[in-house]
Amino acid sequence: MGAFSGIVASGWMLGAFQLENEVVRLLLSMIVGGVCAGVAGVLIGIPVLRLRGDYLAIVTLAFGEIIRNVINCLYISIDAGRLHFAFNDSNIPGELLVSGPKGGVGIDTIATFGMGFALILFTLFVVQNLVNSRSGRAIMATRDSRIAAESVGINITKYKMMAFVTSAVLAGMAGSLYGLWLIYAAGLNYLMVACIVYAVGLPLYIVGVRQHDPKAKLFAKTSDKIIVAVVVALGIAGLIYSIVTFGHVKL
Repeated sequence: MGAFSGIVASGWMLGAFQLENEVVRLLLSMIVGGVCAGVAGVLIGIPVLRLRGDYLAIVTLAFGEIIRNVINCLYISIDAGRLHFAFNDSNIPGELLVSGPKGGVGIDTIATFGMGFALILFTLFVVQNLVNSRSGRAIMATRDSRIAAESVGINITKYKMMAFVTSAVLAGMAGSLYGLWLIYAAGLNYLMVACIVYAVGLPLYIVGVRQHDPKAKLFAKTSDKIIVAVVVALGIAGLIYSIVTFGHVKL
C-alpha cells in the first residue's frame, strides 16, 4: 500500500507540478505512503481488532495478499496533471504509472541512504516517545494482560487501534521509500517480504511467546511442529526464488 501510493504520488507531483527537487518529492511521497497505509490500517483494524493472537496475524497477512492482488489488476495513469484509474483495463489516456501485473513503471529511483537513515531515526523517536507516554504504558499493559488492563479502565480497542495504525503509518513510509528505490515495482516483488515473514518471523514469534510464557502450549503437538517446519521451509524456498528472480532489482 505504502509503496504504490508513494510511486503514484511521486509521478503525479512530477507530472502535474513539475516538482524536480527529488528530496522534497521523496519526503512528500513518503508522507502520502504513510497516510494511505494508516487509512488502510484503520479500515482493517475496525473489524479485526476483536481477534487475538494468531488469528489477528493471519488476517493481517491475508489483507496484504488482497492488496497485492488488487494492485495486479489496477491501472493508473497521469494525463495533463490528472490521475486516471482503471480496473482490468489498460486503455486509459496518459502515461502509465501503475500498469497492472507489471506494477509501477518508469519509476524515478529517488530513494537515498540518507533518507532511509532519517526514517530510522524518526521511527526510533516516535516509538521511544510512545513507549514512555501514558498511551504507551496502556498499550504495554494491554499486551501483558488484557483482563487486568480492562479491570483498571483501559480502553482496549482504542489502544490496540493506536498501536495498529502507528505501525501501519511507519511501515507505509518505509514501503514508499522501498518502492522508490526499485527499478520497477510489481506485486511479485513483495513475495520476498512475505517469505521473510514466514521464514524468519514465525520462528521468532514462537520463541518470543515461549520466553514470555514458558508454559504456553503453542504448536506443542507433533503435527503442529510439522506444519511450522513446512511453512518455514516454503518461506526459505520462496525467498531464494525471489532473490534469483529479482536479482537485477536494486535492493
